[in-house]
Amino acid sequence: MGADPQYPWTEPVVKGNRKDISRDMIENYFLGMSKLSKLKSGCVVKAVIINGDLTAFGREDELDTFKRLLEDAKKELNVPVFLALGNHDYANNVNDCDNNDCSTRMVKFMVADLSRKMALIKSKDMHVVKIMERPLAYSIGRRCSDPTFRILFNGSLAYSFDIENIHFVQLQNYPTYQIEWQSKLYSEDKEAFCRFKGMQTFNIRSSLNWLENDLRDAAAQAKHIIICFHDSTEHFALDAGAQRFKRLITEYHVAGIFVGHFHNRHGLFPQDSQRYGNVPVFASGAAIYGTFLRVMFYPRTETMSVQGYLSTFSGQAWKLDIKNDTDRFRLRT
Repeated sequence: MGADPQYPWTEPVVKGNRKDISRDMIENYFLGMSKLSKLKSGCVVKAVIINGDLTAFGREDELDTFKRLLEDAKKELNVPVFLALGNHDYANNVNDCDNNDCSTRMVKFMVADLSRKMALIKSKDMHVVKIMERPLAYSIGRRCSDPTFRILFNGSLAYSFDIENIHFVQLQNYPTYQIEWQSKLYSEDKEAFCRFKGMQTFNIRSSLNWLENDLRDAAAQAKHIIICFHDSTEHFALDAGAQRFKRLITEYHVAGIFVGHFHNRHGLFPQDSQRYGNVPVFASGAAIYGTFLRVMFYPRTETMSVQGYLSTFSGQAWKLDIKNDTDRFRLRT
């Protein structure tokens, strides 16, 4: 369980967001996880989960570099890698990037990533609707017609998957995050005279309605439930939505919540009963510090343990001493 590759972010460890150093840190981050996955410890690694902030700003070169690093990592990890978006990927960039390209790029990347994993995904909250009201733009003399081709993206991007009897839920930035933006869609043929194809509308909505149905289905199958997302407190306001979320995780006995966002934190947070009741919340670490978690499940005793690890510059995984890492947490809170 990790978080915040956030290429090319290197602050505050190295000033100036050095691309070369960020690449090395992310490579070593995944390499340390792969070394741990190959240990003959009797506990087989089944998946890697990255809880948000894949990039620093959602720019094209950032995403391209992250994708290359991820593909290289997958060859070493040899397990599914489940991703999430954080505030740096989309929330920070709405109306702060030309044509909203940064947020648009990252959401479309996530939609495509989920499509590739459909055999593993139990449920997802994203619907893409394409509407063609008139033909695409065409040239009339030296003018282009006005196309009315639209793509609508509706949902929270939340999704869930099972590993044996554990049901994992990924809620992306945070459970109640919602926003809407538009972006013009252009032809990939940069030589075309009429490149404008139509509009894309993104309606990112709260995940709570979808979450309630997903948790109900998991509980009906007697699954133990783990929830992941990016930001546990900074932007996740204590409002009616947060209270509904607290009710849901209490009612459905969620075993634990794993988050990112706070780079210098890893392991168990102090209990936040206002938002999370008695459900334990864990910080997943960050690539900039090389920290991640190893979460182990024990079906026979219906417990889990959470250990902290450091991925070194030589790509090794060193166990860290973190609070409560010898504790067993019950899979039904």
